Amino acid sequence: MADTASRNPNIATDLEKRIYNAYLIQSRVSQGKAFQIRKNFNNFEEHPQYIFIKRVANFMIRYPDINLNEYFAAPYKVYPDQGYFDFKFFASPKGIKAYSTYKMMLERDSPDARVDKVKESLGFITKFCQEHRISVWDYPHYTFSGNWPEWIYHIKRNRIDPYTIMGFTDISVIIAVIPDDEKEVLLGDFGQNFATHRHNYISSRILRPLLTTALPKIQDFLQANKA
Repeated sequence: MADTASRNPNIATDLEKRIYNAYLIQSRVSQGKAFQIRKNFNNFEEHPQYIFIKRVANFMIRYPDINLNEYFAAPYKVYPDQGYFDFKFFASPKGIKAYSTYKMMLERDSPDARVDKVKESLGFITKFCQEHRISVWDYPHYTFSGNWPEWIYHIKRNRIDPYTIMGFTDISVIIAVIPDDEKEVLLGDFGQNFATHRHNYISSRILRPLLTTALPKIQDFLQANKA
């Protein structure tokens, strides 16, 4: 039997509910205000901007790797003096452009500001190496789902922070052979301006020492916990 949502397209989907609450949180937080998520979505289709909420939902379905919180935080970071942004903005090319610009801003942050994200990424890499039974030193060259090593797709899908890969050798060699058009699509600013990011990493006070010590420890862990 078809569920109610499939019979009535006006009933809010789980994705639309998550989108609305992510939007609510970011719009309130950006103004320094407290927030309370919406739990009751009865008659949600009567919301005056429901048509734009559905457009954002359709966009997120096409691009599921987009981080909802970052998407709705983006214009407040990119255009800090413009105040409030409604759903019509987020459903427009301007909303998409703000997100792209914000992602580039994040990529250009100081490497030492990315430590927490890199630590999370190291956890992902550890699990990935365990599941695929490879050493951490094999990770930069491990390929099975595409034309390029898996770490490239992991960056594309927001599984790891780009700076995490800086702890490995030969990364610049791999990036150098990727065609420019693919480099832009897969790695964005990180791939296009790799030399700058590499320089920032080498000059980092916290991140470089962290990765230098963390990667051998991960390998020791993998070796000690071989299936």
